[in-house]
Amino acid sequence: MSLIKRTGIVTVVVVVLAITTVLVYNYAYLVYQDYDYHTSYKDVHGLQRSSPVFLNGVRIGEVTKIKLNKELHHVDVVLSVKKEVPIPKGSIALIASNNLVDTRMIYIRTTDNPEILKHNDKIIGKYDTTVLEMQDQIAPIIDGAKYILNTAEKNFNNFNRKLDQGLVEKTQTDIRTMERDMNSYRKQVASIEESANKVVKSLSSLKAATYSIKQKKDTINSSIENAVEQTNTIASVKIADKTTELKQNLDSVNQQISTTTQNPTLQKYLNDNALYKSTTESVHDANESMKELKEAPPGISLIGN
Repeated sequence: MSLIKRTGIVTVVVVVLAITTVLVYNYAYLVYQDYDYHTSYKDVHGLQRSSPVFLNGVRIGEVTKIKLNKELHHVDVVLSVKKEVPIPKGSIALIASNNLVDTRMIYIRTTDNPEILKHNDKIIGKYDTTVLEMQDQIAPIIDGAKYILNTAEKNFNNFNRKLDQGLVEKTQTDIRTMERDMNSYRKQVASIEESANKVVKSLSSLKAATYSIKQKKDTINSSIENAVEQTNTIASVKIADKTTELKQNLDSVNQQISTTTQNPTLQKYLNDNALYKSTTESVHDANESMKELKEAPPGISLIGN
């Protein structure tokens, strides 16, 4: 397909869409059940979208759009009204109080003009400060109360039917089952808590044992360090020097023994047993005398013996 043909097709589609949009905007009311009427107010006084539109006390539509017009310093409002309800030209859309709680509505005040407003026509907007009759205000509240009472009655009837079908017994059974489940859950929680306590105790014992092992390990390390130090000390000593010193000491002792044994007096005592025995007894007697003198020393007398 050439570029010219494609451009032509696109142009035709755009034109068709534009024409369709215009037709829908201008003649959609022929398909739908509502006519749109445009009005404006300086202040809508709390009017909201979906606020009702009344004519002669009958709801004929609602507010579908509220938009602040900053350029003209007013509020544009669109009313959707059932198209089978004729609105004469010159009619006024009054903002009024709907009930005792002061919610807002649109009240259409008609004229005797035989000409009828068309879709998207403008209608005059004003604010009505008058209050509806008390009966008109109270009626919606009464209707609402009746609806609530009817709904409550239906709910009570449904509840009574459920009671007749054994709902109470079923509920009691469910509560007992739930209670049993809760007791089982409590037992499981207690068991878990006991196991947790045992684990905590085991961890505490393991911690104490670990600390004891650490102390023993420190002691063993200290002993090993001392042994290493002593080994280093021993290793630093020259064995040849110690052996020479020991040999010299032994030679000195042997020489002293030889000198002593060669003494003539000692040889005499060693060879003469009688003399050795006599000398030993004399030494013993001298020791005894010294002992007696020490225990009973002689006294000194100034007069004489």
